Amino acid sequence: MVVKRVDDGDTVDPSAEVKELITDWEDPEGTIHPAGTKLELDAETAAELEQLGLLGPTAI
Repeated sequence: MVVKRVDDGDTVDPSAEVKELITDWEDPEGTIHPAGTKLELDAETAAELEQLGLLGPTAI
């Protein structure tokens, strides 16, 4: 699982997906990411969070 918070102006890995959370989410390490946070995700993690209904459309 690759999860990295993305702020405006950050450089993003071109192979990653950047999505915006539509609800709060606590990652496996215990970090709480509030709704509206943009996250850089690997494809597997993005698919998992989309299935849970936690992600909005592509953010960047």
